Amino acid sequence: KIIGEKVVQEGVIAIPSPKSIGLCAGVTNAEFATTTEVYPDSPKATGEICNQAQIACIEGALEFILDRQKKKTESFLSQSAGILQKH
Repeated sequence: KIIGEKVVQEGVIAIPSPKSIGLCAGVTNAEFATTTEVYPDSPKATGEICNQAQIACIEGALEFILDRQKKKTESFLSQSAGILQKH
């Protein structure tokens, strides 16, 4: 467990809706919002490890958003091509 929450993959916990428990990501209605927490209080953690963990979170989020947008664009273009072929 990490901060009393079940670990869903190495170093990752899943929590209830951020809004329901008052986390930063809960103050917006944005389509994508997250809170990353890196705890440097472990004797195994350094400032550099914490910085790299935050960077990894941001990179993963950006890759997710870009992939999702690409799929939406491809779907839109496919649907548009179908409509144009009918006319």
